[in-house]
Amino acid sequence: MHESDHQSKVEFARQRRERLHGLIWRVFATFYDVFFCWIVCSIFASCTPLKPNGPKIIDIKIEADSEFAKNTLDLIQQSLKFATYLSNDLSSFVNQYANDSILQQLDTLYNGNTYQLNVFGYCRQDQMGNKVGCYFSDGLNLVVCLLRDVGFQLRSITSSDSEIENQFVNLYYNAIDQACSYRVTTSFPCVLQLYNAYGKLVQWLAIAGMCLPVLLFVISVFDLIFYGFLGIRLSLLQRIRFGTVLTCGVCLNLIYILTYITWDEIGHLVEKYEMGKVEFQTDYWVSLNIVMVGCCILIACNYR
Repeated sequence: MHESDHQSKVEFARQRRERLHGLIWRVFATFYDVFFCWIVCSIFASCTPLKPNGPKIIDIKIEADSEFAKNTLDLIQQSLKFATYLSNDLSSFVNQYANDSILQQLDTLYNGNTYQLNVFGYCRQDQMGNKVGCYFSDGLNLVVCLLRDVGFQLRSITSSDSEIENQFVNLYYNAIDQACSYRVTTSFPCVLQLYNAYGKLVQWLAIAGMCLPVLLFVISVFDLIFYGFLGIRLSLLQRIRFGTVLTCGVCLNLIYILTYITWDEIGHLVEKYEMGKVEFQTDYWVSLNIVMVGCCILIACNYR
């Protein structure tokens, strides 16, 4: 009888240690999921008015190293200014506010400007390296960023309440869609349809990439409640958590792959015509994958 009581006590102590061990791992995993949510949201919120400073995906600096490049930049600059005259929606604004002297003040794509691009916005630095501003936009779509930049500058110079930057972007999207409504090719300007689709796709992938860590945190809280208060270990939650982490990893790495492929081509064109320099940031993608591997390890430890 005494031996049986001793074995019962040993078994009870073992179960208590195991439960405490599982509880500690679950508490740690919950805090780790909060860190995962923070790092993902912090990365994608940077280069916007919410978080002007922070990591960027693309850094492009305008550097016209040849006469041809300077003439090309000047042509693009004048085309962006001329675009204000091409829409009936903008005609009243142009006639009222945007005279030639005002248009000459626009410094989008000036030699020495730097654009820091992220999924949901961009920041612009002037020739002196001073940050001019950060704005919400289809951040990895450079054409949209430039059009918005012209619109924001016009609003600032004229102190207008009209959201001209949105009218510019809508004009651009409509023009491309109408020009390529009956054909899908990789020639200009229809190739911009694919580029526009890429810009929208990475935004949806980023939204999923931010929502899934939040879902992972919610699942961790439920798991902690079930295990800590009810002593229930649900293997179903383990499978859901693994699936959530893997799906999040697919979304985030698809952003990396699509952006690398797209901007590698753009970088080659920019260097070919000596118009500047494009840098693709990779450090924090490695960090994200390390964090996701850590999540998988914690999930495995929770259900041993």
